[in-house]
Order: sequence, then structure tokens, then C-alpha cells
Amino acid sequence: MAEINAFLTGLYARSESLSKATQDHDRGRVSAEQLTQQRQSDQDQLVELQKSAHLTYLSDGLLNWQDLFRPFLEIVQGLEAGPLVRFFDNNTFYRQPVVAAPLHLRRENLETWLSQYFQTNARGAWKASLPSPYFFAQVAHDTAYRDKPKLIEAFTEIVLTPIAEQLAARGVKFLQLQEPWLVTCNSVDAAPADWRALEKAIGTLGKNIKKKNLVLGLHTYFGDAAPALGPLLELDIDAVGIDFCETDLENLRSFDFAEKELICGCLDARNSWVEDEAIIVKFVERVQETLAPRVLSLSTNADLEFVPEPVARRKVQLLGRVAAQFSSK
Repeated sequence: MAEINAFLTGLYARSESLSKATQDHDRGRVSAEQLTQQRQSDQDQLVELQKSAHLTYLSDGLLNWQDLFRPFLEIVQGLEAGPLVRFFDNNTFYRQPVVAAPLHLRRENLETWLSQYFQTNARGAWKASLPSPYFFAQVAHDTAYRDKPKLIEAFTEIVLTPIAEQLAARGVKFLQLQEPWLVTCNSVDAAPADWRALEKAIGTLGKNIKKKNLVLGLHTYFGDAAPALGPLLELDIDAVGIDFCETDLENLRSFDFAEKELICGCLDARNSWVEDEAIIVKFVERVQETLAPRVLSLSTNADLEFVPEPVARRKVQLLGRVAAQFSSK
């Protein structure tokens, strides 16, 4: 039987209190210090929730990230804020990053930036989520490189790699790259040059962070992973993530996961209905029997920011209960 893990992915749902504090701060009704206190309270509660559910890795939920790209505006010279863009078919938006000049990481500010945007100060093994370089290059408005493969390379070498190295030094054990674009908007065959650039970028990133004993995963979501899964399994990464709300398990029988960790997106992060535990357990058993991964990591299919926080909390607890059933076998 495969080793069983469980963890969260990406941005976690904000509580009503944090959402209100954020709105009040934007309107000048509460101070920055009051907003920080509310956010810290939410992060502390999220950490305790994960510990009580016995999740393998801890996540801070990126509660102070307005979207997956905006914090980079503060640390990367050459990036500017573009228009608000709808995040796929969700009722959320991101600020499009504009690459106005060649990228340059403000290393002198990196420690302060990391302290602001990543909480890793509680005891435990930590997990961090960052945008895949492929995803970043597809959504960015690039007026500097004017070439997606070059932008993929630059974002990886100049931005992601040094950030990943510093996260490892701060106690992060698992780095997950978020990659919805590859399974929703582009196929590997549709943009072969971009894919080759991603292969090279992942190789560069992996070479640097494996020295730090950091597990590297790439998680696909919002789309069917089957058409891209062959090339994905050949990437120099430790873990591959699949959204099983969009991907039919039966279409994956021919793929070999013997040397990979499978991030099994088995709970729907965009649906407020909380799944039946017995049904999820049976599905996970089928995944084990069908794919026989080296490690099976249970998670939601996408970020829990899409559901109300009380629902998100129940799904975290469910993840823990499902994982516990397999750990006890």
C-alpha cells in the first residue's frame, strides 16, 4: 500500500471576520495593525485546524495574498499591475501581471517579503504554493521579452528559484506549483516551444531545490489532466496533481505512477456540498488500485477560497478523517 499524505492546496477561504476587516481597512475604517491581527488570528486557527486533522504538511492558506500573482509586484522589479481578469470560470479575479521590463528580484527585500507572505513559524512540516512558470507566462501581458519560452525561463531562474531556496531555509518541505492553464487552455501539443521551456525550467528549479531536500510538485486543476499526463509524468518533479472532479480515473489506467507521488484532488473546492466520507474512501481505494502511486496525497481539487470558510473547514476535517482510515490499515 502506498504511503498516504493529506494537505491543502493554494489559497484558503477567508472568514467573514477577515473579509470584513479587509474591506474596512480599504475604506479607512480599521488600521493596518488591526487587519494584521485579524489575519494572524485566522492563520493561527487554520494551522490548529490542520494539526487537529493530522494533515501531513501545514499551509498558511496564503490568507494575505489577494491572488496568486499580486505579491510578486512588491518584490520583482519589471512587474507592474495590469487590469483585473476573471479567474477562469470562477467568481474571483486576479490582477494581471504586466512584464514591462526584464525581471529583477529585489533580493535586499526578500527576507521582509517572505516574512510578510509566508507563515512558517509554527512547529511542523510546511508546504508552500506558487504559480507554475508556465501558468505565469500564459497569463502575463509581456512587453519586455515578447517570447513565452524566454519569460518562463526568466521567471524560473530569477524569481522562483531563489524564493524556493529561501522557503526551504525557513522550514518548507513541499513546494507545489499551481498549474491550471495546461489542462484548460493549452495542450502540450498546441504550444510545443512553451512546453519545452517548462521542461527546462522545472529541471533548473528541481536541480537547485533538491539540494535543500524540498519536495517539488506540480498540481493541475479545473481541467482534464489525461491528455497532458504522459509529458507531465516525465517532468523532473516528485509529485503530479490531478483534479479528479474533471478527470476520469478510468482514462488514466495506462499511466505509470510507480516513481511519482500523486496529489489526488478528490474533494471539490468549488462546491459547498461536503462529500460523503464513505464515497471518498471508496474512490481513494480505486485510485490506489488503478494507479498504484509511490505516494498518494489527498487534497482538494483546487483552492478552498471558492467556498465559505465554514464549508472549507469541514472539508479539511474530512480530508483528515479519510487519510486516517488508510493510515490505520
